[in-house]
Amino acid sequence: MRASSLSEGRAFRVRDGARAVDSSVVPGVALERKALPGDLPVEREAALQAVTRGWMEVVGPVTPSELAARVALPVSEVEQALYRLESVGQVLRGRFRPQSTSEEWCDRGCCSAFTG
Repeated sequence: MRASSLSEGRAFRVRDGARAVDSSVVPGVALERKALPGDLPVEREAALQAVTRGWMEVVGPVTPSELAARVALPVSEVEQALYRLESVGQVLRGRFRPQSTSEEWCDRGCCSAFTG
């Protein structure tokens, strides 16, 4: 899979085999969502947890509101996904950035990389 920037980081094209998919990351722009052949239904809770886990693995310390804004989901749903990930040891809760004034979350692997 290969990604390339199309416009100042606001859009990208992912090439997966012979097909290319444009994806916009501009807030307020709706994307067409279609199931691919062979896709099975996924429960919303499982999908929310998978999205949250995927972002947490790469984003570093983040507040629930920062992550919710990034993935365009309600803060309450992101918080619930974070609590579920915490219960299985995937993420940690605390204050990780020096300027932090509120509770943050961080992936266990990312956290250990900068806390020693």
